[in-house]
Amino acid sequence: MTQGGAGECQAGRALDKVSGLVVTRDGRYAYAAVRDSGAVAVFGRDRRTGVLRQLEGTNGCVGGAPADGCSPGRNLAGARALTLSPDGRSVYVAGAGGLAVLARDPHTGALRQLSGRRGCVAESGQDGCA
Repeated sequence: MTQGGAGECQAGRALDKVSGLVVTRDGRYAYAAVRDSGAVAVFGRDRRTGVLRQLEGTNGCVGGAPADGCSPGRNLAGARALTLSPDGRSVYVAGAGGLAVLARDPHTGALRQLSGRRGCVAESGQDGCA
């Protein structure tokens, strides 16, 4: 899968320079930190084959450029690494400006950023972050 598709790869959104990937404990979903897109891309994963498919619409990514059609995200610029919480209900993203906190729906795999200061931590407090 590549940004817009190339060769025989599937087309994807907000995939410019993937820098980290994590798979859920149950193997149903995968999340990618995407540095140059400033986003987290969200994929369903076939547990038998390992094939990924990006979720539809705004469920397919958080942050990124408006043209990517992602759900809104703050403090995701330079997203480099990510991890899941032990209970699988949160995704933590490290980027150039600090950390972002995303709530995860374990049934659909969709992510949404927590509101206000709960959704991010930044040294300068930009974007309403703590």
